[in-house]
Amino acid sequence: MNVDLELGIRAGAAVTPTRVLEDVFIGIRGGRIRCIEPFRKSHRTAAQRFLDCRNDDIVAPGFIDLQVNGGLGRNVMRGDTAQREAIYRFFLRRGTTALLPTVVTASVEELAAALGRLADDVGDRPDLPAIPGIHLEGPLLNPERRGAHPLAYLQQPSLRLVQRLFAASKQRIRIVTLAPELKGAERVIRWLAGKGVVVSAGHTTASCETLLRACEAGLSLLTHLGNVSDWPYRRKNKDGILAVEPGAVGTFMISERLRATVILDGYHFDARLAAALARLRGPQNVAIISDASYAAGCPPGCYDDGLIRTTVHPKGFAYATDGGGYLAGSVIALQDAVRVAVRKGGITLRDAVEMATLTPARILGVEKRKGRIAVGCDADLVVMNRDLKVRQVIRVGRLVEFAENRK
Repeated sequence: MNVDLELGIRAGAAVTPTRVLEDVFIGIRGGRIRCIEPFRKSHRTAAQRFLDCRNDDIVAPGFIDLQVNGGLGRNVMRGDTAQREAIYRFFLRRGTTALLPTVVTASVEELAAALGRLADDVGDRPDLPAIPGIHLEGPLLNPERRGAHPLAYLQQPSLRLVQRLFAASKQRIRIVTLAPELKGAERVIRWLAGKGVVVSAGHTTASCETLLRACEAGLSLLTHLGNVSDWPYRRKNKDGILAVEPGAVGTFMISERLRATVILDGYHFDARLAAALARLRGPQNVAIISDASYAAGCPPGCYDDGLIRTTVHPKGFAYATDGGGYLAGSVIALQDAVRVAVRKGGITLRDAVEMATLTPARILGVEKRKGRIAVGCDADLVVMNRDLKVRQVIRVGRLVEFAENRK
């Protein structure tokens, strides 16, 4: 055991998340986990600071959110540096220790400018969540499944456009969500995948065969599965028969090449169905996201960020004020989604934690450093009470702040 540890934690239950360890000591130095051992009394003096989390507390890896649009009334696309950092800290205090700021459909000029600003946020500052890259959701979406995305700015896939936006991001785009059935999409998918970008299908009417062909080109993910993407339905085949079409949800059930994200705020996606998908495909293939809108953290009321007018309902969801009843992202953080997964979906805590930590880390290719409680990994941790509310956050071995009684 090291004797020069900066922080030591006694965890009554540590969700690693591949297993649950009981009454262990986690030793931290230099921002990384240096030891995990059965707890002994001598561990109390083995570190400069000691946290006793043995009773009602649960220690887990910090949450990793692949889709955050904003918060506190500001969109990450339009906020200045101080405003964006305030958004990032809002989520950090709620247990999200890594996130992808998400750029949604807008004019090409605004997209390029936003990507350029957000590129400077990409990194691993200890006082903010780690930002492994940017998620570009749009404008290459199907108008029939646009949801709250403005119709006027949707575009057909164009390699020239994608190359311009990728350059504007200083090559820091990590996920691109597009509709693979659109003309020109396959060429774009191949180019992005060749650059190491995770290409995801979303806002799509793609058939099973189209999605499977897109997998051959490099598609590997489905964005907010079941929301503005098709479920199994009837569609006329070449013989004129109304045959079963699996759609995006059915294709995910069929293909082992695809992972998917789901929004578990209690409104976008039925948590019981998320549990069924996790049983079918395994929690390693289903990532929980917040898809938090700029209205996250705002009280009930009407808001306008200049792109989408949003109404926050007192029950805890947001919808596009002028969007025909479409939900406009969520107003949650991942701590809330984990609670929904367990309380409403019946998903085990171990699986729910994996879906919010290690699975998104795998999608991003950072699972050797993040999303796990293991020796050598970054010491990004959350301490939750038995109601699964985050009460303490540790970011690269540093205590952030106590978050007890936060939503």
